[in-house]
Amino acid sequence: MEKLIKKLKENDYRVFKIVEREQIEIVDADDFNQAQEGYRFNPLKNEPIDDWNTLVGEKYYVIGFDKDLGDPIIADAGTEGFPIYSMMHDDWESLEKIANSFDEFINNLKSIENIINTPNQDRSTIRKFVRKLDKENNTNDFYKLICSAILEKWGFYYQDFKAYKKHQSK
Repeated sequence: MEKLIKKLKENDYRVFKIVEREQIEIVDADDFNQAQEGYRFNPLKNEPIDDWNTLVGEKYYVIGFDKDLGDPIIADAGTEGFPIYSMMHDDWESLEKIANSFDEFINNLKSIENIINTPNQDRSTIRKFVRKLDKENNTNDFYKLICSAILEKWGFYYQDFKAYKKHQSK
């Protein structure tokens, strides 16, 4: 766990955004213990949550959150490189690996941000890129889903994305 906290201290990338909507926040090392509340630890009873170790794993720690749904981003502190997982906050058996390491996960998020913020970028290029990430990381469309606000017709920013890109290229 100490190595994971050190990794969080070294990390200078905190918030992944699509357009102006916050999507994923990586916790600061100072907030590490607070991030475990409701998952590894019950602050109301001041005791560990036994189901976490049984259903998720003893060496798994919450290191971030999907800000839209509140789903946790989790690191395996027992494996070198700290593989990264996601799960639905109310379904602990939905744990899914989304990156082979902490660094890979941060680089994936940065790459998505870069491609989205490239002037005159079209949705099909972004869609292909996130599909490639999902395939490389063998996810169940994790990266596509975090970009759904601009990629899907039902997304919050689907209609506004062209206007945003047009404004951005000026």
